[in-house]
Amino acid sequence: MMLDVDKLLNIQYVHSNIPGITEAIARYLHEAFQVCLEYHRHTPGTLLLLDGNLAPSQSLSLIWKQSIPENAPQAHADLQDSTEDGAVALAILLITDYTEYTVVSRAPKGEGFDYFLLPKNQLASFQNSLNFLSSTHHLEVSGILKETKNNSRIQRLQEKRQRFQKYGTNGINLVIIVAFDTPVATMESLK
Repeated sequence: MMLDVDKLLNIQYVHSNIPGITEAIARYLHEAFQVCLEYHRHTPGTLLLLDGNLAPSQSLSLIWKQSIPENAPQAHADLQDSTEDGAVALAILLITDYTEYTVVSRAPKGEGFDYFLLPKNQLASFQNSLNFLSSTHHLEVSGILKETKNNSRIQRLQEKRQRFQKYGTNGINLVIIVAFDTPVATMESLK
């Protein structure tokens, strides 16, 4: 059976023109993403199902050219951290490709979300200032190495809704949850 591919997604370009991500961090996130894919023996061309209310359900063919360093599995042995970091790599690409937003800064711990976002058309006025701190656009990312009955995208989405309600964040709250075993990503806007 042949699966339809709606789009190619080159995961090597996570660093391209993202104001809130340095190239060094982008390389690290990319490596974590690739470690998680290779942990499940996924290869270039693996299909990722994208669903949620921010993009139509579709299949993305994941493309990457570089092999990870031989010692990458040891460097990313904390798979919980690598799963979260790998999910961030994909989330940044999806935000860039499927929304009007871009990442402008990592959020400090305790904010209730991971990143501040700005509409791409407001970047000219941003110019590396701290104006993003008043932004009402937020991104929360969650990674799941292997989905289970007790650790699913649906459960994580409910947790994220509750977190945004608890912290009282207003405005645009985007959530991306990535499960690496299938692989599948859910993109939701929570208001």
